[in-house]
Parts: sequence; structure tokens; C-alpha cells
Amino acid sequence: MNCESWLTLAPQELENIASRHAAEAIKLDLTGRKTPSILHYQRAVDALLKLVHLYPDYKLNKIYTLPLHYFYFYMQGEQAVRGLAKSYVIIA
Repeated sequence: MNCESWLTLAPQELENIASRHAAEAIKLDLTGRKTPSILHYQRAVDALLKLVHLYPDYKLNKIYTLPLHYFYFYMQGEQAVRGLAKSYVIIA
């Protein structure tokens, strides 16, 4: 595999990682397992942030910023409720 094809696969792999963690987080969340879901939300956020930062011109980045913000703020809110966050996020 040459370098160019690896670079085109990398965004897709980050998308897949984020998608898997988001799906697992939602599944855990729906079954009431909030604390483990936070870990998966964090991993989804990390993968999306890495995608946006490593590939700033990637055509789907604008699409990923909405779930990125949603997951981040939801995760911060859940951590605050459980006393796990250092700061509280108030979503109006």
C-alpha cells in the first residue's frame, strides 16, 4: 500500500472508530450504564477531534462537528451530574 492510499484510509478508519464508540456509548447509555458510556463518548470525541485536526480539508469535517459537540457536551454533563467533572457545563 502506498502512502497516498494510506492517507485516504486514515480518515475512514477514524470515522469507523468514532462510529463504533458512539454506538457502544448510546447502547450503554440506554441500558442505564452511564459511567461506562462516558468512556465510549470520550473515545468517539477523541477520534473525531483527531480526524478534524489531522485532516482539516477533509470533505466531511463539517458534518462531524455537530455530533462532536453533542457528544462532548453530553459527556461533560453526565460527568458533572456524577461529580466526575472538574467543571460544570450548563446547557440552556
